[in-house]
Amino acid sequence: MQMARACEVNLPSELSDIAIVLLAAGQSSRMQGKDKLAELVDGVPCLRVMALRALEVSQHVVVTLPDLSHTRAGVLQDLALNRVAVPNACEGMSASLKTGISVLRQRAAMILPADMPGITSAGLAQITKAHKDGRITRATDTAGTPGHPVIFDCSYFPDLDALEGDEGARIVLKQHADQVDMVTAQGFDPLTDLDTQNDWAAWRKHQAAQK
Repeated sequence: MQMARACEVNLPSELSDIAIVLLAAGQSSRMQGKDKLAELVDGVPCLRVMALRALEVSQHVVVTLPDLSHTRAGVLQDLALNRVAVPNACEGMSASLKTGISVLRQRAAMILPADMPGITSAGLAQITKAHKDGRITRATDTAGTPGHPVIFDCSYFPDLDALEGDEGARIVLKQHADQVDMVTAQGFDPLTDLDTQNDWAAWRKHQAAQK
């Protein structure tokens, strides 16, 4: 779980008009009854941490939720973002992604999984600044392995809306591989998602070792 050496990436002087879709409608089915997005990051629920980071970078943040009365909504109640329910979230990640995209009118959208606390606000700013109109922008690790976040120009929204199942946007990325700009993550982890209690334990151990 090695990360690139941190370097300074300034946040935008003004909030970006690229929307951020924070995917938080999953069922945490591998957490043995716990909610992975309620796990604490520096004493704060992971979902709230990721939402606050998104709000540092974009003026248009959409959070997908299983429903608007879900306990996850409670940790977001005072934040100026758009909450959308995904009643068919059990169908897979595509349902959450499509629902998030459906409420947007912006020129592009960044797709951000809520279970990746290794993605910092500076990292979001780096990928946002690298994005070019009409293109897809994707973060990679230092070895070139693709990860998150990913920014899609609005011209790809119809392709995203046609997705089905739990594959996320992989098919769209494959279909338009020649339109994807890979950007090496600077000082953040674009690969590690935390789906299980063992994942969280390993991540916390790694974080402690960095201090």
